[in-house]
Amino acid sequence: MSRLIVIAMALVVGSMVGAAAQIPSSYPADYGKVIEAAKREGKVVVYSTTDSAAAAQLLRDFAELYPELRVEYVELSSGELTPVTRAEIAANADSADLLWASSMDGQVSLANAGHAATYASA
Repeated sequence: MSRLIVIAMALVVGSMVGAAAQIPSSYPADYGKVIEAAKREGKVVVYSTTDSAAAAQLLRDFAELYPELRVEYVELSSGELTPVTRAEIAANADSADLLWASSMDGQVSLANAGHAATYASA
């Protein structure tokens, strides 16, 4: 799966969906491809302003649903998250698959610059 930056809700919604065989029929037809690509990569990288302790249950639930995926959960301050991500993009370096931040202006600016993936929710 290519490194894409998506809004935090994609993690929340995505973590509540079962394995590819359990995808609800109301989900987009290509949703299984996203899951399979993630399995091939073997990890999901999350940059977040949320303390890992506060996200612990969500991370455990995701690990239970997708045991073949390792979650790299990186805590950053709201002042660090967007500049770090922009620097990685500028350097054409690996970056987070997902940003989860309380500072929506940074995420919106990245999305407006074309650094967001479309997420079709059922």
